Amino acid sequence: MELTTNQKEKIQTAFQNGSFDFNKEIQNLVDEGFSKEEAASTIKVEIDKYKQELFEQKMRSESQEEKQKIAVIIVALIGVIKPISNITSPVWLIISIILAGFVGYWAYEEKPFTGITGSICMVTTLPVTYNWYTSGRESIINIELLIPLAISMGLSFLIGWIIVKLT
Repeated sequence: MELTTNQKEKIQTAFQNGSFDFNKEIQNLVDEGFSKEEAASTIKVEIDKYKQELFEQKMRSESQEEKQKIAVIIVALIGVIKPISNITSPVWLIISIILAGFVGYWAYEEKPFTGITGSICMVTTLPVTYNWYTSGRESIINIELLIPLAISMGLSFLIGWIIVKLT
């Protein structure tokens, strides 16, 4: 016999909540028409499948988190190139927007619009915050670039958070 969707959900819920009792679950299935051996093997198979599903879900989640961390670094580097290299061409802004968009899409596959928007926001606001921070100054220490970078990252994360809440 096959487990119904409801029976599978009951077993998975009990397993997830920590209230799973193998003998109790066997008895529940026996009461529903399974033989004792069939119930035991069916429960074992279902638990093994569920464990594998949880493991795969965890691996996908960790992989996605790693991609997002890498994306933040890549987008920050793309955004920092213009101020550090004193690039004044608007072509670089277009190139950086395209690159940031691709990186955002790659890192946030589940919500690509959010990833693209946040990444583009980062590379477009960094030159503005950098110019604001350095206006009226004759010199700047490179480590000070972290201040406009932090402001741009904060704005990008805020916009990304707002988009996630709206969608």
